[in-house]
Amino acid sequence: MQPIRGENGTTIELSGLIETATVAEGSKSEHTGPILTTASGEHYRVYVIGDNPFANDGIQAWIGKTVRVSGTWRNGVVRIEPDAIAETPDHEEAPVFNAADTEVGEE
Repeated sequence: MQPIRGENGTTIELSGLIETATVAEGSKSEHTGPILTTASGEHYRVYVIGDNPFANDGIQAWIGKTVRVSGTWRNGVVRIEPDAIAETPDHEEAPVFNAADTEVGEE
């Protein structure tokens, strides 16, 4: 699994299935962590702000569920505020919105 990496500080909105997978493979930080897998098969590492990044207790309730999230990229991980994650009907996918793709003044 090769997760998508975004530019630090960029806001992104995603929807997909929350799963667990081996992350940071081959490093001293390798562990099983949460990922969001979109319907198109893209993988995003996700982290709930304030959570222990190795325990991930704040996202455990979402494992196996289809969700919509809004977060900010930091070091290859989409950091999500605890109130910025919501369950969606199965297979409903939001378009990927990346603030870096929007011109200033463009709506």
